[in-house]
Amino acid sequence: MAYTIDIDTGGTFTDGYMTRDAETVCVKVLTTPHDLTQCIMDCIEEGADAFGLAVPDMLKDTEVIRYSTTVGTNTILQRNGPQLGLILSEGSQENIYREEAGKSETNGYCDIGWLIPPDMVRGIDEATDSEGEVLREPDRTEVLAVVEELIDIGARIIVVSLINSYANRRNEQAVREIIRSEFPRQYLGAIPTMLASDVSSKPGDYVRTCTALLNAYIHPQVARYLNRAEEDIRGRGYERPLLIVHSSGGVSRVAKTIGLHTFNSGPVAGLVGAAFMAGLKGSERMLAVDIGGTSADMGIILDGEVGKNDEPMVQGIPLHVSMIDVLSLGSGGGSIAYLDEATGELKVGPQSAGAFPGPAAFDLGGSDPTVTDADLVLGFVDPDYFLGGRKKLNLSLAETAIREKIAAPLGIGVEEAAYRIVKRMNEDIRTQLAASAADNFAADVSFDLLVYGGAGPTHCCWFGALPTVERMIVPLHAPVFSAFGASRMDLMHLYSVPMRVSVSDAANLVEEDVRSVFRVQIDGIVNRALMDMRGEGFEAASVRWEVSAQLRDSQTGKLIVLTLGSGCLDACGFEQLDLQCIGLACKESGMEEEAVWVERMMLHTTAEAYKPDVPCREGGGYLEDAEKGSRRVFWGDIGQFIDTMVYDRNLLRCGHEISGPVIVEAADTTYVIPSGFAFTIDEYLNAIVGRE
Repeated sequence: MAYTIDIDTGGTFTDGYMTRDAETVCVKVLTTPHDLTQCIMDCIEEGADAFGLAVPDMLKDTEVIRYSTTVGTNTILQRNGPQLGLILSEGSQENIYREEAGKSETNGYCDIGWLIPPDMVRGIDEATDSEGEVLREPDRTEVLAVVEELIDIGARIIVVSLINSYANRRNEQAVREIIRSEFPRQYLGAIPTMLASDVSSKPGDYVRTCTALLNAYIHPQVARYLNRAEEDIRGRGYERPLLIVHSSGGVSRVAKTIGLHTFNSGPVAGLVGAAFMAGLKGSERMLAVDIGGTSADMGIILDGEVGKNDEPMVQGIPLHVSMIDVLSLGSGGGSIAYLDEATGELKVGPQSAGAFPGPAAFDLGGSDPTVTDADLVLGFVDPDYFLGGRKKLNLSLAETAIREKIAAPLGIGVEEAAYRIVKRMNEDIRTQLAASAADNFAADVSFDLLVYGGAGPTHCCWFGALPTVERMIVPLHAPVFSAFGASRMDLMHLYSVPMRVSVSDAANLVEEDVRSVFRVQIDGIVNRALMDMRGEGFEAASVRWEVSAQLRDSQTGKLIVLTLGSGCLDACGFEQLDLQCIGLACKESGMEEEAVWVERMMLHTTAEAYKPDVPCREGGGYLEDAEKGSRRVFWGDIGQFIDTMVYDRNLLRCGHEISGPVIVEAADTTYVIPSGFAFTIDEYLNAIVGRE
């Protein structure tokens, strides 16, 4: 029997989606911030126990483990990375190439002083021109002098970013070799050195430098954590590479992952799952929202494709790393409710109680009221059935936290305060959803809203009932949906090489000459791709390729990415590259060929990883069999508790329909369906929620 394991570590919970042939197990355990490798193993142990196996027995028959992590994201948000030292080309220390970028390019960028303080920047005398010719090589004595200065004032990693290193990285490599010769890696005092050209081959010295700095900032924690996680899993019997979810939408082994690849990898996995669900449900336009313990993450799916950004910004910092677009809001089950000191206004988030100490009801020392505490007070959540009864919640502590921090200062009852907490979070999420819909869809065009995450089903009827929402889809595995999304991901690598060919010059060459220019650039990265894919366990025949060209208008800065051809890597078929489309694209975009340059060539390779099936289910069973009884629930629209029917989500079958007010309980989430809404189970056991 073949097993698959997909795990997503969030700020509050670590989720697992595991399969054995047609059998599925979903796992949710508390994240262990003190040692994130522990919650991975906790998740695997829970899954093995559900299958009735010892961990080594399951791991030895496991085809693939895919993993998404928040370590890099948290390092940036908490700003607890190492002190960096930066070496630039002489004369750029004060502005870090901002003048070279130009006012229009840096408009909207935030200050990066927290990432690299001005006193941690040094320059060296060297030069490479835009064509890649080295004009002056670095001087060993000067390099060692500036490195010694940076180490003496606290640098723990040296980042080297020199002008035009995208065209020729020789001078950056020379600086690294000089540092390594003086500080050999086998010594405890060795200083890690990271090059901008290692993480970006794009022109634009400022953005390339930002990319290198942010990657270096999160590298130590991500590398230490992922290497240890892989060692722990191998030590328990797993024999294949641990595959890491990348923010570009694919997976790769730890050895081929840089820190920035892991940024927002959990939300990205969720959006890949959303794209799969859009295809399954025939949805042309979908807005996906994940409400977890710490945040609400949103993304757009159009015609089954997720939105991707080749020049994203993280915390206001521009990057040269391809990422799936994710919009995050500090609203989740663990978000802390408080009264603004200046205005007295009730606010929820972005601060989160996390897994430890967690909501007050967790009884782990937390005293701040959270959305989870409010859900408990309102009767939405059963204190004896949290995580399927594996964790008991303390209702008294939740009431105390809300009474002392919210209700008493406002002069209202605890239930009213809890209702206002929930209402405020729902309004915040609804406002952001409406803005995202307005930005991506026409005003009168309907779309589907996919809701997931542990807190999503509990609140979707309030934040999701927008006028243009055609239907709300809550997947069967909503509480662990990002882990499910990881199970739909393939192995993926992106390679690129810089070019400097004007479109007008290319138009004057015969087709064979143009193709020769492109082929020379592509041959090198094809060989790298073949080596990498063999290292991942895939032969050329199973690898798909796609070649694209990135064009930029030198007058407006406008960027276009064009696909030139695709095929199998064992029969490259580069003679199929459609080079004529470059000039055509310029005309369609209103750009003048004389001002447009081919900036770089990109090779995108994918190999299909093992994916579990998602079967279509048949109807059957009586709705009455799913009834669990009733409990008192506070409904805000009438301002009082009423006895409300509770159903067992696991016993609902295809075709079952329920009208609100009603509670539907699953082991890892609760669906709260108010009056006026209907809840229906579809052929894949997803819930379809909407107004009656």
